[in-house]
Amino acid sequence: MESRRASIAELKEGGEFAIYGKVIRTFDTPKSPAFTLMDETGHIDVYFREPFLPGDFAYASGLVAREGKKLLMKADYAERLSGKGASEIDMLFGPALERISTPLKAGLMLDDKVMRALKPKFSRAASMMLRALRLLRPITVRFHGDTDGICGAVCLYLAMKKVGGEDNIIFEQNTSATYSPAEALRDVRASRAHPHYTLPPLFVLVDFASNDESVDAVRIVKTAGYELLIIDHHPPNCEVETEADLIVSPWEAGGSSDYTAGLLCGEVAKRMAEVKVEELQRTALAGDRSQLMAATGSHEKGRLERDSLALDYLASCRKFPETIEFYSETLGDRMALAGHYEKAHAKIMSIVGKAKEIAKERRLRNGFTVFTVRMDKVVKLGEYPTKGRATSFVHDELCSSKKGPCITLGLGGNSIVIRANGTAEKKGFNASKIIGGINEEMKNALEGGGGHARAASMRMKGEFSNIVLDELMKRIGEIRGARIKE
Repeated sequence: MESRRASIAELKEGGEFAIYGKVIRTFDTPKSPAFTLMDETGHIDVYFREPFLPGDFAYASGLVAREGKKLLMKADYAERLSGKGASEIDMLFGPALERISTPLKAGLMLDDKVMRALKPKFSRAASMMLRALRLLRPITVRFHGDTDGICGAVCLYLAMKKVGGEDNIIFEQNTSATYSPAEALRDVRASRAHPHYTLPPLFVLVDFASNDESVDAVRIVKTAGYELLIIDHHPPNCEVETEADLIVSPWEAGGSSDYTAGLLCGEVAKRMAEVKVEELQRTALAGDRSQLMAATGSHEKGRLERDSLALDYLASCRKFPETIEFYSETLGDRMALAGHYEKAHAKIMSIVGKAKEIAKERRLRNGFTVFTVRMDKVVKLGEYPTKGRATSFVHDELCSSKKGPCITLGLGGNSIVIRANGTAEKKGFNASKIIGGINEEMKNALEGGGGHARAASMRMKGEFSNIVLDELMKRIGEIRGARIKE
């Protein structure tokens, strides 16, 4: 029986058909090699005795059968196309792919100058992910393991789940705000272990990896030939910006770290699919203590802050799974969140009480108050809360009665966690810039560091701990904005 030429959408079980398209993946089965062929209407798995490569343009003919819910073709003939034949297929395939990867139009939860300037980036990011999903390319989403990173990842997860193709997606939590070369190599190896040979994978990094210490890891991903999207609100390193295919950052639009990664991811998700993510965006803002909370029109700041504390507790406790499904389900369970909050709050209050007893206060001549606390004496490694999270709450308590600029330094091991109030920032304090200056002047002293203007941290080589602390205090004392009159 002669095969009838048809589009993939027209194929029916039991018929003999001839189809043309682009090979988007290949794989082996116990019976024969197989490839997935895509045209302007859809895609189908084709079983044929000879292998093809992703990116090939091909013709196949044979019997269409059903396996479970899917149609497949048992081809008796297939050939690789080139020249005019390939060009004709490409002329149909290219515009069709653009059409099904076109982002949706969506409003902004926070409609201001910065967010309006970022709208083209939101659409480009959505299109990148839609294109990868349509082409069945593997997608790795690695997200920072705090409230902001988790909320951002859940936003993308909900959109991808609605679009389809989640079988090709890996979500991984990152404990650090830095992407290390070891983590990048691990991600590349995991992606290469995918059972299908595909077009280049897409890596999406959420709420981390735009800093100086992540440059080498980003290069590893790009050297592997992968497409890279970074959605982050930390100040971006210029080399990371050059290496990444796209970086969605508020700093490029005149914004600041207050425009959290979860807020940005929510806007990308809304342009991928019709999903309700505003609650996740607000929770992300609350988790990072963003100054934009009031601008969102939310009257439930207290509840959102409690939710964010519960989420940080879950992310820090090893007894809970670090899966995106778990986080998504828990965020929709109010009773579960309330229970986790109570446990987290009790631990926080215990640590704050102990920290207050050992905190040392110093008033500088320029009007700044600096508290130093040996956080390693009150926080246990590997338990909730982390030293950074605990320092935030200790800082709130210590500086609550201070009207002027106030800074808390959480000390422990070879690291310093820095927290500052809004007054300190207004007077000229910027933790991220100070760390950058120390790193520039004392190149062999720091192993890493960075963050935001009011919340940052740095790691020192052991022998330089006291020297770096003295330099940090010196630089705080040199800020002129709050000088006390003699």
